[in-house]
Amino acid sequence: MLIRLSISGFALIDSLDFEPGEGLNVISGETGAGKSLLIDAIGALIGNRIGKESVRTGNERATVEGVFDRVSSVVSTGELNEFGISSDEDDLLYVSREIHIAGRNVVRINGTLVPLFVLKSIGPKLLDIHGQHEQQAIFQVSKHIELLDRYAGEKMSMAVSEYSKILDKYKECLDEIKRLGTDPQARERRADLLRYQIAELEEAELTLGEEEALFEKKRNAVGISKARAYIADLCDIFLSDDPNAPIPRMKEAEGFLSQLSLVRPTCLPMTERLRNVMLELESLAQDVDLLNRDMEGTEDSLPNIEKRLDTLYRFKSKYGSGVEDMILYLNQAKDELLELESSDGRLKDLHSNRIMLEKELLGKAMKVREIRSEAASDLSEEIVRELTELGMPGAVFGVSISERPKNRFFSRYGCDEVAFVFTANRGEPEKPLEKIASGGEASRIMLAIKTILAQADDTPSLVFDEIDSGVSGKTSSAVASRMKKLARYKQVLCVSHMAQIAAAADRSYFISKEVREERTQTVLTRLDTEGKKREVARLLSGEADAESMNLSEHLISKQDKA
Repeated sequence: MLIRLSISGFALIDSLDFEPGEGLNVISGETGAGKSLLIDAIGALIGNRIGKESVRTGNERATVEGVFDRVSSVVSTGELNEFGISSDEDDLLYVSREIHIAGRNVVRINGTLVPLFVLKSIGPKLLDIHGQHEQQAIFQVSKHIELLDRYAGEKMSMAVSEYSKILDKYKECLDEIKRLGTDPQARERRADLLRYQIAELEEAELTLGEEEALFEKKRNAVGISKARAYIADLCDIFLSDDPNAPIPRMKEAEGFLSQLSLVRPTCLPMTERLRNVMLELESLAQDVDLLNRDMEGTEDSLPNIEKRLDTLYRFKSKYGSGVEDMILYLNQAKDELLELESSDGRLKDLHSNRIMLEKELLGKAMKVREIRSEAASDLSEEIVRELTELGMPGAVFGVSISERPKNRFFSRYGCDEVAFVFTANRGEPEKPLEKIASGGEASRIMLAIKTILAQADDTPSLVFDEIDSGVSGKTSSAVASRMKKLARYKQVLCVSHMAQIAAAADRSYFISKEVREERTQTVLTRLDTEGKKREVARLLSGEADAESMNLSEHLISKQDKA
């Protein structure tokens, strides 16, 4: 349910904080004070359209923030994760929406930036706002079958569960028939392709971990290739017979120094030093020769490695992103080929099984329809009784159950289509519920249905915008009574001008306009016990005089005992 609402820069609202509680929260106030703005702001939290004209003059943006608790009962962690939203350990959901003057919307859920469509998907599960006609689950035909089945209870749940088990088997059978196909030539073409692919993959002799091993071998082979090139260069320097190579030239230099030492004995140490250098060079030459002999036995495998890697790269575009996927594809191809080669007999068995499953499925669907029809009759009677109490004695409410089209006969709910229909005047044709034009009628139908289906509908918070429209006298007390009853199961937020509803409130709020710093602002005030009594008195007679205060106290006491 909604536990905190913060609004800033939103039309006449400069800054407003609202902390509704459990039960019935009633917001009243003078006409034009901004009650509809509060409803619009709440609507922003569930993805309703909010235009840039809602931004307060002088502000760059309007901001609406809400906190909901116990959200796991209506929005699963999996659903949040699907949109990249982290769940809160305290089972809270934080929703923030900014409406910029340029028209841009910025939405965050639990701190994660999300597109507006995500809020439109999650939001209606948290709140149901009456007054935003198209957003209400109760007025969406696609939801009627779910609501009826919930009303039908455990008996319906068991029947649908049994039906669903057969439906799963039926779908598996159809999928396999589709996979095998009904065209013999198409199956043979598929079999030929599979045979080619199997032969190609088997010839490749793939092994797990092969690609990683090849990359390692390639790194080593590249290193060996470079080493051989360096050793070849060293051999050219140290082992060459070329007279201009270093060692022959050094020997020539040694001869010159020896002759020089005979003429000038002081050069004799130079001769010794050169001989030592010669010995070191000859030792290096021997080592280079040994390295060269060792490398002669090393096979240059780099071309073979690259050829194998190229084969794997080509296979990736055909059979999977890695060797493991390729091996999996090979096994699946073998299974499919085996299935195709025996498909004629298999198809015959599948079609026989399909016919048997269709009969069984139809039987289960008829059982579901039987329970659904009984529930529809009971629900219609209950709602008509509620509508009579709510001042609509001639109203007729019905549940239309029709057969689904043949091309999509079996659904997860059975083979029925369900729609709620209504007329305010007995004898007139009933119309689909979503086409009801009268606001007062829609309000009371909503209240009647919500009261009966309070425990069947998962939405934890209901928002009613002036449900007392077109209601007076005895009906007012009946509306208040139903609101009180509904608030036992749900959090109810209600904007009302009706004293009976205000008297029934568990929490009372007064919305008004004030001028602060030369600007008009909408202000929301939580009323204490005395404030509630005064507001009920004002709603009764227009002012809180002694007589209206006594009536107010009596009315509140009566509602407290209800």
